[in-house]
Amino acid sequence: MKKSALPFFCILTAFVFFACVTVAPEIIDKTDENAVITEQNITPSISANISESQNNMPSSTVNYGGREFTIAMYNDKLFLPQADSSPISNKLLERNTAVEQAYNIKIKALDGLDQSNFISEINTRYNAGLFCGDLLVIHNYMLPLFVAEKQLMSVKALPFVNLEADYFDTAAINAATVGNFVHAAYGDLTYLPDKSTCVFFNKDFVDSHNLLSPYEMEEMNTWTWDNLNVLAKAAIQDVNNNRIADFDDIYGLCSSYSRLEMVDIMWASCGEPFFENNPPYSPKMIFNNEKTQNIIDKIRRLLYNEVDKIYIHSAQGLSGYELFLQGRSLFCIDTLDKASELSAAGINFGIMPLPKLNKKSEYRSYMDSSAYAVCVLNNIPDSDFTGTILQKIAEESSFNNADYYKKYYITNFLTDNSSALMLDKIFKNPYYDLATSLGDCYPEIAAASDEIILSHLSTGISFDTLYTQNVETFDNFVKTSFTYKGE
Repeated sequence: MKKSALPFFCILTAFVFFACVTVAPEIIDKTDENAVITEQNITPSISANISESQNNMPSSTVNYGGREFTIAMYNDKLFLPQADSSPISNKLLERNTAVEQAYNIKIKALDGLDQSNFISEINTRYNAGLFCGDLLVIHNYMLPLFVAEKQLMSVKALPFVNLEADYFDTAAINAATVGNFVHAAYGDLTYLPDKSTCVFFNKDFVDSHNLLSPYEMEEMNTWTWDNLNVLAKAAIQDVNNNRIADFDDIYGLCSSYSRLEMVDIMWASCGEPFFENNPPYSPKMIFNNEKTQNIIDKIRRLLYNEVDKIYIHSAQGLSGYELFLQGRSLFCIDTLDKASELSAAGINFGIMPLPKLNKKSEYRSYMDSSAYAVCVLNNIPDSDFTGTILQKIAEESSFNNADYYKKYYITNFLTDNSSALMLDKIFKNPYYDLATSLGDCYPEIAAASDEIILSHLSTGISFDTLYTQNVETFDNFVKTSFTYKGE
């Protein structure tokens, strides 16, 4: 089971029923002229807010005399990898060596941390006033827990850190920013594209069912959620005619993600945020529009269709991914790193980006919440030291980019040229949203969006009515909870 930040749709339970259609699949094109994704409505700029100290960078000749730079890490894969045959691990080790030699330091993990009780141990140390490291590296789903306890300092407040540099990810940082407070840093130093969510498909199924290949659909610019729905529905077979989802059956779309997590994934792939940063108050509700209703309709048809049961999470003790691994499903939505296991199992698979909302949209990749976030606890002993070394780690991580991982996957796991081409589309637009990054630590974020979405799905109440009912209360909460005093 994947660990994930609690989706901001956490009480979404409505079921929508559709009649079963048995005709041959017809690829549809529902281009919504009013649902065009543009950069203007996706990523608010933070260039005016982040990084005031970029022109006051430390001298590269500083010698710390062998001082230890200690990182409290949940899993050391990115910052203290083991020397092995993996070219990625070895490049990360080279990165660390370059940082250590530049400032005469030693990068190490915080001693004595029990990984199985990581958060509670950090909390215990923090509350006892003990040293918790110079830097905190966690999975993104852990971030709200530290934010809620008010244990973090703004990364923006660190001396010498240039968050506007190319090796930092502005969109991801913005998603973890409230007002002017930057809760976490992201970029090449945290880049793990194998946590990008993609669509695997069984190429043998496509041939045996005489379906249009997803590769061809992408070439025709028709790889959309509507058309994935059509293909998935065409593949479903109740093999033993018992009307029960079991191991004998063939499924259209499966995943180890829960249905509620799948809602987050579909929403992110459409590039539609629920909230945007709105300094000095944040967040601002921005989802009262026709495009939002269009996305909800697609979610209902694919995930909440209890007649056709197009989506399956598990069957008879097997996860959705395991069903795909056993050859029981046409599509599987999961993280890219599953390609290595599918390749080893001999599955004849292809890879696609998450479908688009419509032909005029862009592809967007949902970043699994097990991706990494770099944070700074507000009890660090020396902010100059932390800022200096964090900046250098970020600079030396610039190799860790999409081109490097593309070569790695092509060389080791992919079976056809088309999948290799799809990697560019998977890597191009990772999507982050304030609600998914920080929703857990501010329950009112989840409460507002949940109430609106649930009411819309279950009762058909218009967004206009619900928006009017909720926005005043929500704005009052924003003004009392999201105003930061200082940095």
